[in-house]
Amino acid sequence: IPSEALHRHISPVARYGIPVVDAGAGPPMWSEDAKYIVLHIPELRGKSEQELFAVKVHGDSMEPTLREGDIVVFWTNGAIEPGRIVAVHVHWDGVIIKRLQRHNNTWYLYSDNPEHPPVQLHEADKVLGVAVNLVRKV
Repeated sequence: IPSEALHRHISPVARYGIPVVDAGAGPPMWSEDAKYIVLHIPELRGKSEQELFAVKVHGDSMEPTLREGDIVVFWTNGAIEPGRIVAVHVHWDGVIIKRLQRHNNTWYLYSDNPEHPPVQLHEADKVLGVAVNLVRKV
């Protein structure tokens, strides 16, 4: 690839300091006591640090899309639409990462790994954000 063509396809990288939570833990907290991570990732245009949080993936429910140890960045103001990967604070298990689907006016949380069955989204559950970036160690 010629260098001028390569530079056209590279997104600017920005530094983000955002709260991080482990999947299965409580919701991310935007406070001085929160655990923060600093990421140098492609610029997330129109999204401020105050609207972002990260979740560290545990388990295999979203494989092959997401793997153990991945860090997924979520935007609190993202459009909640079918097919999107979302972070949800569920009443029975803290924060989980699932794919959102809608059937017969009911929302469901699906795993990309077919060994994990879908679960219905309840009133007590809260969608915290929509996935906007993935950080994976290579």
